[in-house]
Amino acid sequence: MNPLEGELVYLRAAEREEREQVHGWLADPDVIRFNGVRYPSSLEGLRSRPLQAPGYQLAHFAVFERATGKPAGEVSLRTLGPENRCAELAVLLGPEARGRGLGTDTVRVACRFGFEMMNLHRIELRVSAANARARRTYEKAGFVVEGVRRESYYYAGRYDDEVTMGQLREEYDCRAQGRA
Repeated sequence: MNPLEGELVYLRAAEREEREQVHGWLADPDVIRFNGVRYPSSLEGLRSRPLQAPGYQLAHFAVFERATGKPAGEVSLRTLGPENRCAELAVLLGPEARGRGLGTDTVRVACRFGFEMMNLHRIELRVSAANARARRTYEKAGFVVEGVRRESYYYAGRYDDEVTMGQLREEYDCRAQGRA
């Protein structure tokens, strides 16, 4: 199987022409709240950001729905140092991609790429404790809760907890082989 394809989504390097779609997603209230969007982005500002090919330090991909070929979001793995073989996962899905399993498939494909192609030992993430939908997605994809960073995320006049989650290569291997 292609390491960048799942059952519902496929990943590829992001292109400049997709910036308009990303700009629209950045206006969505849930994207703003749960992705740390503090300040509005201009379309021109997004277009002028340099695009780099995915690599070991930052494997950043555009996410597309397989059935329609339409953009669904973005996903990235940012390594935290080659010695540790650890990366932080970040996912942004547009509102039209929610509630249909695309998020879970995106996370599974990103993890498969990270473990099998980048030879990572660990993938971790932080998610707002208030984002129950994302937490369920990560748990379905094999992540486990490792801790809570109390009141570490500020949004709209209040502090929320952040949940730290992680997945080890061994746990991924067990799931991939149907032993979990």
